[in-house]
Amino acid sequence: MKKDICGDLCFILFLLILVVNILLEWNIIDIVYFLFMLHSYLSLKIHRWRKYH
Repeated sequence: MKKDICGDLCFILFLLILVVNILLEWNIIDIVYFLFMLHSYLSLKIHRWRKYH
């Protein structure tokens, strides 16, 4: 459980840094990368939720 929380916090921090970078530079590659990472994160959360519930 602690690993999940630590991993989630690190991932959210990474996404926040990426959002700040997008807001400052409006680079299309960063936007696509952000959407891909968000999709991966949500897919993992849904998979874990289905596995344990």
